[in-house]
Amino acid sequence: MRAWRKFIVTYEAAVLIAAPVEANCASRAAQGDDGSECVIVETPAQLETITQQIPQGFSHAKLRNAVEEGSFLICVRRHSPGGAGKHIVGYRICERAVFRWLGVHKRVSPQFVFIH
Repeated sequence: MRAWRKFIVTYEAAVLIAAPVEANCASRAAQGDDGSECVIVETPAQLETITQQIPQGFSHAKLRNAVEEGSFLICVRRHSPGGAGKHIVGYRICERAVFRWLGVHKRVSPQFVFIH
């Protein structure tokens, strides 16, 4: 029976972090002097204002769908090499008042944010 169990039972290691969220986050520069800044995107219109800064390697459709479904994005951008404008170097998709874990999807207090 033990030999067969390894084909049926799977395990997934993951990390879950819970912390309070500041209610009114605004765009702000990162600490230090690397030129990075944080941009919060909550609407499709806000996403369109940074579309040209999103690298081709990131899925614009995925980001647009997330925002249209009620998630928000936390994007980090820096000056482009050569100093011509800025570009997004990373992002997180976040959902307010939602808990997702291994197929479980539940509504929770709006004080919580689930980060993909």
